[in-house]
This record gives sequence, C-alpha cells and structure tokens, in this order.
Amino acid sequence: MSILVEGIMENLPKFGISETEDLLQWSALVAREKTALAYFFKKYYSLFYNYGLKICHDEQIVEDCIQDLFVKIWKRKKPFPEINSPKAYLLRSYKNNLLDKLVSGDNHDKVESFGFQHATESVQDKIIEDEYQHEIRAKIDRGLDTLPAREREIIYLKFYKNMSYQEIAEMLGINYQSVRNSVYASVKKMRKTLILAVILLLNSL
Repeated sequence: MSILVEGIMENLPKFGISETEDLLQWSALVAREKTALAYFFKKYYSLFYNYGLKICHDEQIVEDCIQDLFVKIWKRKKPFPEINSPKAYLLRSYKNNLLDKLVSGDNHDKVESFGFQHATESVQDKIIEDEYQHEIRAKIDRGLDTLPAREREIIYLKFYKNMSYQEIAEMLGINYQSVRNSVYASVKKMRKTLILAVILLLNSL
C-alpha cells in the first residue's frame, strides 16, 4: 500500500452512508481535502475489490488498480466532471483502469472474459431466503447463463450491488431507460427457464 493511502487511512472518523453524504464528501474531495479521499477509499474498497474479481482472477492486480485509482484522483490536475453519483463515477473509473491494465500487459489470461460468468451467485443471495433456495439458485444460474455479458453485468450491479438505475447508467455510459429496458428484457428471457425466481426478481425491482 502506498504511503499516501496508508496516511489517509489512519484515524478516520466514521461517516454516514447516504448519497447526500457522498455528494458532500465529493465536494470536499474536489476541494482537495484528504479526509474526503479517505472516506471514499474506506467506504468503497470492498465494492471495488469484489467487482474487480469478477473481471480479473489476480487479487494483486485488483488491489493495485484500486490504489492506483485513488492516487490518480488525488493527483488529478484537470477539473472533475459534474456528477450525480460519486459511487457510479468511481466504479466506472475503476473498471476502466482495471481493463486498461489487463489489455496493456501480459494479463489477458487473467481476465474473466468480461462476461461476469460468476455474477449469478450474487443475485440469488440477495433475493432468495426460503427453503427452496438451492433449487431456485440452480434455475437462476441457468437463466443468467443465457444472457449476454452486458445484461449479466447490469443484473449484477442492480441486484447484488444495489445500484440504482441512474447509477448503473452513469457507470456504463448508457442512458437511464436503456438500463431499465435491459433489466426487464433480462427477466423476460429468463422466464423460459424459471418462473418462481422471476417473480422474486420482479418483486425486488
């Protein structure tokens, strides 16, 4: 871990978790307050780490890219863009950094084919909690395996990471309605292989 990251992680106060707090902290970060950088690092490290492992098998690369992201943010000279969701902006930036790292080096074999092939396990963990869990989980796996990579990614972000449609849209660089359409289209496709699980998915939309 870099000296910069080690320094900002020490003796941190506890912060709120609301989007409003994120926006306040983002304003502080833009104003070059180091505690704001620490806030986002501490709050979203686990999210970035788990998300990164869906793309790359190498834990060291995943961790290095997280640290590189925050170092780049702190050293950034250009004005930051106007954003509505720091979470979506940071996650998108991290994703781009990680993919750039993988395609620029000899790491192609470590990429999870960017298909989010293992993202299915995270969806059912969020929406199924009854005695039929194992049976339904298998059906969801089969259903999600039929989806294109982008649709699987959107489902992963929506149901496992609890990101809003707007946050997903900002992160992926697509419009809000496209995200909603993708979710409903995915559920419709999955209906062929599972019925009960689709009902659970719709109830959580």
